Amino acid sequence: MSEWQNRVERSHQLDEAAQILCATWWEKRYSMGPLPDWLILASPSASNWTDAHFVRSEMPSPSKFVHTLPNVRGAALLQLMNWHGPVLCIQNDPHTVHTALLEATMLAVSEKARVWVASSWLEGASWRAEFYVAEGMEITKK
Repeated sequence: MSEWQNRVERSHQLDEAAQILCATWWEKRYSMGPLPDWLILASPSASNWTDAHFVRSEMPSPSKFVHTLPNVRGAALLQLMNWHGPVLCIQNDPHTVHTALLEATMLAVSEKARVWVASSWLEGASWRAEFYVAEGMEITKK
């Protein structure tokens, strides 16, 4: 079990999308800068992969079903970050990340806020995650 998993309750129940978000943030945490004022969770394909996996499982359980909800995916990340603040979940395939970055820029400018965009997706057989930071009109990929 990795160090980040010891800091998240029931990390063994997380779906792959939540695990890669947490693992990626843990690796990049020192380069991310100050914690955000807002977090946008950009979920390409929403929870379709987890939903399908849940339906195909021979013994579906409530502990797995809960991870089909995008806000639960973000909750593990928030717990790991020890952060409490507003979270938006966006799904607008095939433009989910682009839409989230536009929303982040608008929030950063209108609220004079620091906004993070976190995204995870299945690419072939591997899960990937990215983080972006929006401040004013500037967006930086971390």
